[in-house]
Amino acid sequence: MRLLLVHPSALMYSEIFLRLEPLGLERVAGAAREAGHEVRIVDLQVTGTRELAREFASFRPDTLGVSLNYLANIPEAIGLAHAAKRAAPDCFVFFGGHSVSFVAEDVLAQAEGAVDAVVRGEGEPAVAPLLTAVRDGGVQDVPGIVTLAGPGPEPRMLHGIDSPVPARDLTRHRRRYFIGELDPVRVDRVHARLPVMTAGDGWLRSRWLWCERFVRTDRLVLVRWSRGGARRLMLRDADSGHAEVAPEVLAANPALRRLVDAGVRVSLEQGRLRQRSVGAASALPRDRPRDRAGDLQGLGPEQHRSVVSSRRAHPSSGSGRERGSMAPDQRPGTGCSLKTRD
Repeated sequence: MRLLLVHPSALMYSEIFLRLEPLGLERVAGAAREAGHEVRIVDLQVTGTRELAREFASFRPDTLGVSLNYLANIPEAIGLAHAAKRAAPDCFVFFGGHSVSFVAEDVLAQAEGAVDAVVRGEGEPAVAPLLTAVRDGGVQDVPGIVTLAGPGPEPRMLHGIDSPVPARDLTRHRRRYFIGELDPVRVDRVHARLPVMTAGDGWLRSRWLWCERFVRTDRLVLVRWSRGGARRLMLRDADSGHAEVAPEVLAANPALRRLVDAGVRVSLEQGRLRQRSVGAASALPRDRPRDRAGDLQGLGPEQHRSVVSSRRAHPSSGSGRERGSMAPDQRPGTGCSLKTRD
């Protein structure tokens, strides 16, 4: 059977200092693969719902499993379940994870039929029997299962951590996982406000104290100024990569502005850039005059730490482009609509 495992998005504010590899989900994937099933993983901590929609459409899973280690992710997971059922009504949707194990009945009731089952306890010993039962019948007899009909047998426990081997090859964008350390006493407010940036032909990377962003400027689908708060030029590419650039960074670095300008033109020629965002390209700051001391007027060198490198070689971004149809954002809450191919 084809199993698609999904990890929900990072919790609000935690993504600036913590983005952990979904090791538990990888172990569940390893157990399913050892049993002869075809498995894929999409981690919404490090990618977007558009990639999930493409994966769902191309892979056409028989079962969809969502990991729920935090209660705050339950509304998002239920939204994903509804989107999956709209796209493929026969797809079996189940939740697992230590948090949802304690509220299984409530989650099933709240999902209103979109979630077929919740697996309580360890997922590794339960996933193979569950997939077999989904195919052959008898889901209610799977250890740890809870359905609208009630709970099944007690969950099985793992007696060691050596098996199954985590299917770490199934998680993409691995360079986006990190554990940060924030020291509020030592953080420089100016340096925290503006990132260190590097850019070259067709790419741009912004590195903050707590995270890193990468975007392909020659594959842009959205360019616009942010609304409200600190003004930022927002860039998003066709691979769900995104970055934000402060106007003072663009003003202080004409080379960076020219690289972004060139990427916008290439994206327009390729027909990728949405017409409603084209106007942002013309709003890029122009070169500014310098004073006698050589510093930009109104900007001292201590007000930014932007470094621009015009390297011709493109570094590995860690975000390949998957094949498949891309569905428009329609579902409230997570902005995801899943569609299967004919």
